[in-house]
Amino acid sequence: YRGAGTVLNIVMKEQVPYVTIGIKNAEGRWIDGNVEFDSGLAGALTLQREFVEAKHVVNPSHPALNITAGAIIPGGVPAQVTRVSAIRVGSHLFERVVTNITPSAADAGTRTDSAGLLGGEVLRRFRVIVDYSRSRVILERNKHAREPFVFDATGISLAAVRLDPAEYRVRSIIPRSPAAESGVTIGDLLVTIDGRRAAEMSLTAIRQLFRQPRRNLRLGLTRDGQLIHVQLRTRELI
Repeated sequence: YRGAGTVLNIVMKEQVPYVTIGIKNAEGRWIDGNVEFDSGLAGALTLQREFVEAKHVVNPSHPALNITAGAIIPGGVPAQVTRVSAIRVGSHLFERVVTNITPSAADAGTRTDSAGLLGGEVLRRFRVIVDYSRSRVILERNKHAREPFVFDATGISLAAVRLDPAEYRVRSIIPRSPAAESGVTIGDLLVTIDGRRAAEMSLTAIRQLFRQPRRNLRLGLTRDGQLIHVQLRTRELI
């Protein structure tokens, strides 16, 4: 490799790659966090609560929401979502990073000696070169590097229950969110968004749409075999 990318060293533990990032805590100090390098994690960062509390990672005055994480785990995992003030990945600084906090390392799906997981919402801002033979990851910034970190603005968490044709079901609802206020319930099947069939859209595209605040959305849902329509106004939740 002869480019100008940032190099992160990989440490393999039980055939899982880990890297070290910097995390700016509530006191303004930079601390090291050993995190699982998880390109399959949809979010930006997941931290386990023991690490968060021991290192004073989160300012108690910052808004935090109770959510259900772990889309592939039956019943999900109770967690919180908030923002950390900043993280440093190699030489790259990211501010106001949306972060999930799980009750334990087991709930995060990582080791007890790990701070948590670094996921795709950070990694998509780079061209990522994984070089296991040299125990390293190389990150080259791309056009997404300066995009802000955004969180869902509806309060709806969807799960894809079928792919062909696509079928999306409401997995969880954040209390006091636009979705909760409009009457969307867990188990509803998403049929249309503003008249467009949800089956024609990818889950990623729907999530990006749901992250846009100050939008009026008309959702068609199937509940107990009946088609219903709800309207909601999206807003920033954290």
